[in-house]
Amino acid sequence: MQYGPIATESPLVLSPMAGYTDQPFRLLCREQGAALVCTELLSSTAMWFGSERTGEMMDFTEEERPVGVQIFGADPVQMAFAARKVTERGPDYIDINLGCSVPKVVKSGACSALTKDPERLRAVFQAVVSSTHLPVSAKMRKGWDEDDVSAPWISEMCQELGLCAVTIHGRTAREGFTGTADWDIVRHVKSLVTIPVLGSGDLRTPDDVKRRMEESGCDGVMIGRAAMGDPWFFARTNHFLQTGEDPPPTPPSARLSLMRRHLRMSVEHRGEHVGVVTFRSQVAAYCRRIPGGRRLRDAVMRMDRWQDIDAMLYDYEQASIEGSEIEEGGEVE
Repeated sequence: MQYGPIATESPLVLSPMAGYTDQPFRLLCREQGAALVCTELLSSTAMWFGSERTGEMMDFTEEERPVGVQIFGADPVQMAFAARKVTERGPDYIDINLGCSVPKVVKSGACSALTKDPERLRAVFQAVVSSTHLPVSAKMRKGWDEDDVSAPWISEMCQELGLCAVTIHGRTAREGFTGTADWDIVRHVKSLVTIPVLGSGDLRTPDDVKRRMEESGCDGVMIGRAAMGDPWFFARTNHFLQTGEDPPPTPPSARLSLMRRHLRMSVEHRGEHVGVVTFRSQVAAYCRRIPGGRRLRDAVMRMDRWQDIDAMLYDYEQASIEGSEIEEGGEVE
């Protein structure tokens, strides 16, 4: 896949997800074959006022490359400032979030709300593109609602103003994550522009990815919820796209081993307290695919020390390797 000047061997991109795509998770997904990764959305206003936390969220490792930083905001001056700050960090690209529909963000006029103000949106695009030498892309929804489908004209504006790629999520802002993603809008946008078009929405299996790419003609896809607790989704899907064979699910022992590694990476990255809290927010997704996962999840959520969590994960891992059964609500036998 060609993402502006970035050439990748895979068409699978990790979708930026607030509270989820932190540095450890991005690295795990890259190792499993994600072509590109990106930070969660970062506020240009927070950068403008010198937020240390936002600055830390821009950090990445060389092993994550190619890696992008996603920014959002409604003020062209602040967005230009954010683009310069991001450029100083040296990522591979900048992405502009036009899809978030969280009320507090929409009230600020940013993200999905910005798609209802063409003049301001154009000014934001121009401000970002003119403030960096990095390739700039944009991620958007189908539109605000079914009466205001904006993805086609925004994508054409992106191409006109020199953005390198667009990602279309096939739901409107009003829909949030309800209903079914409309992939016809991805196909329509692809017919309008020559820059790369990525699709997003309801990609739950490798077959979903293959079928949607063939139907829409898109250049790549963004994988979001399917990768939560399952970084191997990228490896399985790449294998399926290349061979037509769907490899077997990742065994529970491997999942538990990776959970332990993810925990250690999180603690090393953020310190014990924040690292454990961050890891716990991702435990439920891992545990959905592990026998006895409900009991494990409930136990981990009550733990504050990373060594205690690691010890419990180790017990489950060993039980899984030995073939012992772990009953919901029971003990490891």
